[in-house]
Amino acid sequence: MKIIIKSEVKPTEDEEKVRKAILNIINSETIKLIEENGVKTLIAEGDNIEVLSKLRETLRRRRILTTAKAILKRSIMENKITFYLNKQAAYMGQVSFCEKDGESPLGPITIEITCNNIDEINEAINWLTSE
Repeated sequence: MKIIIKSEVKPTEDEEKVRKAILNIINSETIKLIEENGVKTLIAEGDNIEVLSKLRETLRRRRILTTAKAILKRSIMENKITFYLNKQAAYMGQVSFCEKDGESPLGPITIEITCNNIDEINEAINWLTSE
């Protein structure tokens, strides 16, 4: 399993605030800043679903497990789940799913979970969305 969490840092944004938004939903101390063609992106990676334990707890606390499960199931493409979270909500310690474009004015936080097979994908979804 490979997990990638990334978010573009827009020119009008404070990099540390974007970093805080990401850290509010994941367990990782290592977030890299990559700059390509003038575009800055913060990226965190993990190889264990536990990196998303803060996200899991927030889904429980907000009582949106059923909605989250439906969104994650819809987000499966072959051996990968890709979903988007509102960056401003994450900064406030909340979870709000959004679309890739348009819903989050400063762009979303993108989370990609790549698995070896469909069973591993289903296990990841169940872990994130179970009581």
